[in-house]
Amino acid sequence: MIDSFRLERVQYVPKILEIGILYVADEFDIAVHRCACGLKVKTPLGPTEWQFTEENGLPTLHPSIGNWQLRCRSHYLITAGKVRWAGQWSEA
Repeated sequence: MIDSFRLERVQYVPKILEIGILYVADEFDIAVHRCACGLKVKTPLGPTEWQFTEENGLPTLHPSIGNWQLRCRSHYLITAGKVRWAGQWSEA
């Protein structure tokens, strides 16, 4: 399982994503990373979407990321570069 992310600011999101990197494209208001299951996760950034902050080069995304549409159904927070795992999403 992934336990941390480092930040990489990009103009365009690369076609091949490395595990453990949160790619942020400020111009397009999007953050992208690979989930623990290896699939791409896109989080749009904005007042009604996810909020991204950076402190000392470490990324934070708020609110949590719930991948209920992916096979892993993972649910986690990225705070100061660290992953805090939450309960797995269920059908309910």
